[in-house]
Order: sequence, then structure tokens, then C-alpha cells
Amino acid sequence: MEGDEDPSSAAARELEEELELKIEKNDLKKLIIYYKEKQYDGEDSESNVFYLTGIDSENLVLREGIAILVFDPKNDKLENYPMSTVTRVSIMDFLEKMKNV
Repeated sequence: MEGDEDPSSAAARELEEELELKIEKNDLKKLIIYYKEKQYDGEDSESNVFYLTGIDSENLVLREGIAILVFDPKNDKLENYPMSTVTRVSIMDFLEKMKNV
């Protein structure tokens, strides 16, 4: 986060910087906050995870990173995609949450 940004403002800014996706911070839905503890993870920190719906991946412009991967939970297996642990856990939590919607 930069300056006095809150997590959703920072996420909206990052989406615009990295994918040219212009949204309002209120478009983001908070999924979960993951906490790291110094004694286990080497640092105290938190990761706020948000999600968006209704995004057309064809309209995204990759400005940072290597690629945009589109995951289809009906036809793909999550283990076939390289990603960080927090990303994998976030997707699993998201899929579980969407079962109840």
C-alpha cells in the first residue's frame, strides 16, 4: 500500500497499473485476510484478498508479470497451474465460498 491507502484502494490501483482494469474500490468484494506471524513466517504481515465478478479476461492488458492465466474450475485442475501458496489457498477459499452463493 502507498501512503494512507486502505487495502481495497491499493488493490484497485494495482489492477489498473498491472492490467489496465479500471474499477472503483467498492467493486471489490473481500474474501479473506491471511495473517503471517514472525515466529512461523519470518515476519508479521497480512494479505487482504479480494475478488471481482463479471470481468472479461480478453479486455485485460498485461503490464506486469509473465502471463494471465484463466482458470475454469469446471474443466481444470488447480494443481496444473503454477502459483504461490497464498494464491492457491485464496482460489480454494473462493471456490468454497461460491458453492454457498
